[in-house]
Amino acid sequence: MDIVEVIQKFEQGATEPYLCRAENGERYVVKGRSAPVRERISEYICAMLGRDFGLPIPECELVTIPEELIEFSPELMSRLGAGAAFASKYVSETQEVNREVLKHMPA
Repeated sequence: MDIVEVIQKFEQGATEPYLCRAENGERYVVKGRSAPVRERISEYICAMLGRDFGLPIPECELVTIPEELIEFSPELMSRLGAGAAFASKYVSETQEVNREVLKHMPA
């Protein structure tokens, strides 16, 4: 599935994800070149396993970012990149859970 629009860069997230729209009209959180390949593969595998275990994980896809979509933006070329990328369906009103947040959550 191709990405047809890059909407915005998220401020949260060490992997510098972008909110994008895919050709199916849905919005996705897309991780490209800023996230190492091994990390993207690991996230995809973990998402598939988590869903198989019944965890509430958003649908994810491997998408393609066409070069012509980003070719005139040096930032998008270097941070998102063209080609295959990991994408999870965007869920509004969610918050990143990091180590600091986990410290304050009950076991």
